[in-house]
Amino acid sequence: PAVLAGDQAELGVHLVLRQPIDDPAARVLQHLGVVDVVLLIESGPQLKQAKHDIFVQNATVYGSIVLLIFILSLLGFSAYFNGIGMKIRMKEFEEAHTAE
Repeated sequence: PAVLAGDQAELGVHLVLRQPIDDPAARVLQHLGVVDVVLLIESGPQLKQAKHDIFVQNATVYGSIVLLIFILSLLGFSAYFNGIGMKIRMKEFEEAHTAE
């Protein structure tokens, strides 16, 4: 046997073999189990749509953040290189005016 007789007391289990219990409440729950399965099958497409909606919402939020960071980095590079250009022009201006 899967559970030895001495282990039953230790596990708090008492197995009754070949004597099914005929309980009306169990029969009601047994028939309701079919309804649960049908409801799960019917809710599958709704669950899939909900997951898709959450994905789109998250993609929109994260996409907006990534786009904002990208634009700010382009502006930063632009300002950096504009500053370098100004330094070069200042140096050329100073060289031109010191030579006079």
